[in-house]
Amino acid sequence: YEEGNIPKTEEGKLLKGFKEFIAQFESRSPVMVAHNAKFDMRQINDALKLRHRRMGFLPKYPVVDTVTLTTKYLQPLLVGLEDMRATNPEIDNLLIKLRDEHGRWVSRLGHLGTAFDISTEHWHSAVADAE
Repeated sequence: YEEGNIPKTEEGKLLKGFKEFIAQFESRSPVMVAHNAKFDMRQINDALKLRHRRMGFLPKYPVVDTVTLTTKYLQPLLVGLEDMRATNPEIDNLLIKLRDEHGRWVSRLGHLGTAFDISTEHWHSAVADAE
């Protein structure tokens, strides 16, 4: 559901549609990618378990969590750029955008979108989050 663009659909129909979408890639050994994937996968499987038992769980595909990629790879890379802040305003601006008000690194999708100049206008919709 995206803010009035399509009619709200029942959860069961959404879950069924998501499972059908995934099933079309089964023969190609898909890898699922999501930001904060542990949360998303838990929510989907909990909904299937609690409300739609007859549907079964999602297949056990590998899942890449972009929060993990951010914390394990992007943040250490950015630490390496700290020495360039004084001489490069673009790097300084990027590093400012990727820290919270207490100076800690952030991995929230909104901060990443802003830092890398990616629109977050419709974020928290599956399509916008994937972009």
